[in-house]
Amino acid sequence: MVDEVPGTASEEAVLRLTPLPLALPEGAYVCGVGAGRTPQELLVSVQGDGLVLFDAALEHLCRIARLLASDRGSALLVGVGGSGKQSLTRLAAQLAGATPVQITITKQYNQAALFEDIKAMYKLAGFKGQKVAFIFTDAEVKDEAFLEYINQVLMTGAVDGLFPRDELDQIVSDIRPIMKRESPELVDTYDNLYSFFMARGGLGFVRLQRD
Repeated sequence: MVDEVPGTASEEAVLRLTPLPLALPEGAYVCGVGAGRTPQELLVSVQGDGLVLFDAALEHLCRIARLLASDRGSALLVGVGGSGKQSLTRLAAQLAGATPVQITITKQYNQAALFEDIKAMYKLAGFKGQKVAFIFTDAEVKDEAFLEYINQVLMTGAVDGLFPRDELDQIVSDIRPIMKRESPELVDTYDNLYSFFMARGGLGFVRLQRD
């Protein structure tokens, strides 16, 4: 099940589906990503550029891709373990032009490590102009406080106290030539530079939760 967060739909996220001209299980389609290849080749090349999906999976895939293609698009996916939530999210991120990112939990992973990972996502989005899809599962809630920081990302698009002053100064300095090139109409002020950095690219969020 996908709980959608309101957002602006993107035509680029619409998935084009092509029915296969051969006997397949009812409801099976292939994504239009294997041009020039036979249906048989597409069926056996799941790790290549061919992929067979059923209607239910395609519906969820299109919803997730549309959300991730929108500005700060977010979604909550609820389902039993092994139902394909993470696989569909990663595929949807590629369709939406976003880079899927997931934290790696270790015994030493703590709030400071989470902050560093979130910083890296914002820098990838801000400096590279690349959409980022932050995938977060139940298994990664090592500390209940993590949910508070994730909620801040969802509510305001930022985490309070994420960047110390010296890092903020460096970010503002590094983003200045990019803002001047892409938005010359903006006044060169500290607040404008920081806002431009936070808005550029975009950080989407997908929470995966077991039913």
